[in-house]
Amino acid sequence: LTRHDTSQMHLAHLLFALCYYPALSLSLNISCHSLPPPLLAAAAVLLFTWASLHQFQCHKILAELRTHNPGAYGLPKGDWFEFVSSPHYFAEFLVYVAIFIASRGGYLLGLNCLYQILNFSLICTPPTHQWYH
Repeated sequence: LTRHDTSQMHLAHLLFALCYYPALSLSLNISCHSLPPPLLAAAAVLLFTWASLHQFQCHKILAELRTHNPGAYGLPKGDWFEFVSSPHYFAEFLVYVAIFIASRGGYLLGLNCLYQILNFSLICTPPTHQWYH
């Protein structure tokens, strides 16, 4: 979901994403020698789906802010914005929790992914929270 204006994504971010996500999937498939128990796998799939849908909804809310006030940003309302400052980052963290659960939690790679997304969120969320206040 995008809303076109003058902002642009840095080429390094695009290249990182294009390499990172396929490499992550491949690495998890290689490192996981056995499938999780069916109940654990079902929980991971449900959490992944639920968090992904909420992340999409949060991005949709953010994109719609520009349609109501072109050239300016307003405060987002609705969905998880009523409970946390950066719900799109929180939803992404839950996506990685689901990946960690699916990898049975015993792999260093899954733990490293959780650490990286938590670290990223802790860096990006405080300025957003301050802007809201």
